[in-house]
Amino acid sequence: MKRTWYFEEALIKKIIKGVNRKFNYYVSDMVIHVFPKTKSNEPILIHIKYLVWSEENVSSKNAHYITSQVILPILAYVFKEYEFKFDVKVINKKMISRNAEIFGDYMGDKLMAEPHRDKQIIGREFKIATEEIKRYNNKS
Repeated sequence: MKRTWYFEEALIKKIIKGVNRKFNYYVSDMVIHVFPKTKSNEPILIHIKYLVWSEENVSSKNAHYITSQVILPILAYVFKEYEFKFDVKVINKKMISRNAEIFGDYMGDKLMAEPHRDKQIIGREFKIATEEIKRYNNKS
C-alpha cells in the first residue's frame, strides 16, 4: 500500500516529537520543507526545522546529538527514499507563555505524568504565564 505524503509528514513529526520527549525535550514550531528532485536517481531532500526546549538547561550540543544519533537513523530506516537535513534551535523555557503550542505540550506532559497534582500544576503554570504575558505587554 502506498503511503500519502500527508501520512508520512505526520509520522515524521510524531517520531521527532516522541524521541525528543523521551529525552525530556519538548518540540514546537516544526516546519518540513520538501525539495523536488532534479534527477530521477537522487533521493528527495527533506529539510526539517524545529524548536526544542526543556525544563532543565538545554544545550544545543545535546539537541543536535539526539537529532543526529537517534532521530536521523530512525527516519533514514523508515523513509529510505528521502534524504534528511535538520535545523534544530534551542529556545529558553521562559518563552513558554508566549507560544501556546509549547505551553500546551508542556501542560499535557505534566498532567499525564502527575494526574493527581493537576490542579496545583495548572494554577502555578497559569500564574507564571500571566506574569510573563503582563511583562511582555508592558514592554510593547
